[in-house]
Amino acid sequence: MQNKISVCVSLMQEVAKNKNAVIENEREASRNNVFFTSYTIFAEAVKSYLTVQKFFDFHASEGTDQLLRTLMSETAQIFQAQKVINPQKYRDQVQKCTDALKKEWTEISANYASQPREDLGILKMITPNKMLISQLIQKLTGCQSWPVSAESAAEYLQAQQKAAELLAEMRFDANISAFLSKVKAGNAVLADLTSEVTTWLTENGLMDKIFLRIQV
Repeated sequence: MQNKISVCVSLMQEVAKNKNAVIENEREASRNNVFFTSYTIFAEAVKSYLTVQKFFDFHASEGTDQLLRTLMSETAQIFQAQKVINPQKYRDQVQKCTDALKKEWTEISANYASQPREDLGILKMITPNKMLISQLIQKLTGCQSWPVSAESAAEYLQAQQKAAELLAEMRFDANISAFLSKVKAGNAVLADLTSEVTTWLTENGLMDKIFLRIQV
């Protein structure tokens, strides 16, 4: 009887040991899933940061740059140790870093090519080549979304050059832009129709597309 009890106890201990091993394996798998999901996001953020550094000479703030370096060091240590201790902390740090990069990039990139985008937007109202201008505007704003790909950055630079060439070809200068902005806002007056503006409208076949109104 004593032997049977001992065997039973031994079996129960083995079952408990195996159950604990299964639970620990599941926990480790969960920790790994959290880490690798966060690592994928972090790797994409680093790739985007290197892209905007290369194409736009963008540099994050000192605090964000330090957080980025810390995360890179911690990531290397995790891969070297092949063990994740606190994946939730790593996930939160990745989220904080990517949010900071996104915020800083969004604020700065909003000013990129702002004048050409505005000029193209005005020109789009009166030119027959609306599709080309729409494509240029789209590419000039495409790199403002984070993360930034090398493709969208390259398209931005190409669109910037193409927009400059198009505006120069049409001799679309600051005076023309100011006049058409007033027309768009509905507050242009006859005094704004200078000889330069009239000549430009005539040369581009736009005299019959501009309308002024009487304000009482």
